Amino acid sequence: SLRYTPGTEPSTANNVPDQLIDPGDTNIPGIIEPDRSYTGGTANIWVSASGGPEWGGCEVWISFDNLSYSLMGRIEVPSPQGDLTAPLPFLSWMSSNYLDTTSTLSVDLADSDSTLPTTATHDDAEYGRTLCLVGTEIVTYGSVDLGAGPFDFDLTYLERGWMDTVPQAHIVGTRFTRIDPSTVFQTVLSPEYIGVPIWIKLPAFNKF
Repeated sequence: SLRYTPGTEPSTANNVPDQLIDPGDTNIPGIIEPDRSYTGGTANIWVSASGGPEWGGCEVWISFDNLSYSLMGRIEVPSPQGDLTAPLPFLSWMSSNYLDTTSTLSVDLADSDSTLPTTATHDDAEYGRTLCLVGTEIVTYGSVDLGAGPFDFDLTYLERGWMDTVPQAHIVGTRFTRIDPSTVFQTVLSPEYIGVPIWIKLPAFNKF
């Protein structure tokens, strides 16, 4: 026969998630004000964000005076973000033709714990399906190769200067954000706030 002895229950402490675990800070976000031809004629703000391994998302608070903030929504899916691991040059002919088939956009996405799909086509680049924010320039890519590490990627067949941004040289460490509609927070600006400075806070919550 079996007899239960109090105090001999197996411990479940290791299986209980720590709901108070520190999520860490939200990484430096990618924030753009896209051309209205991409937003149906309305003025928008797009915010992409990510964090470390315990980061589960963040709230999006916006202010127009840096005193009073309004909660606009939440980001619950991280955007692939990281830094350039090699320089991306500016080429003199970009003043008239922004297709760049000679440069490689090399990125490390470790700080967002993210990866990129390993397939992309030239059509993806030409139709804006692979938008990325590199510094202050918006770039698309049409080919992906894996780099040396699990979070390293080499992007080629680049179209430079999307959304009227200026093609420019970018140094190692320049911030990279993949602008994916499935992860980007979007909000419409009221006409009275167009051209007005905006402050954004992104307090993080953990994955539990």
